[in-house]
Amino acid sequence: MFSRKTFFAALCAAFALTTPPIFAAKTAAPDSLDAVIKKVQEQQRSTNTLQADFRQEKELALLSKPEASTGTFVYSKPNNVLWTYDAPKKVQMLITSGKLTTYYP
Repeated sequence: MFSRKTFFAALCAAFALTTPPIFAAKTAAPDSLDAVIKKVQEQQRSTNTLQADFRQEKELALLSKPEASTGTFVYSKPNNVLWTYDAPKKVQMLITSGKLTTYYP
């Protein structure tokens, strides 16, 4: 249903939107991409769980109008993910132990 690239992009977006700012006002902005990467990696190491509400919009040629989905996303270290879609269709996707299980209530 989702490619690894889509999953990684969603995880990064959720992580970026729910973590506190990496650079406090007391510290200057990093001078290089390597410094930014290092700061992000430090934040990732200290993050054990992550939960966020999401809204996903799809525009496909097969749809007469864009479709919006809403739900929650939960991540737990090291590699457990639960995606719960509430609307327009209820679906739960669980990724654990390297396996994806999808439940349609």
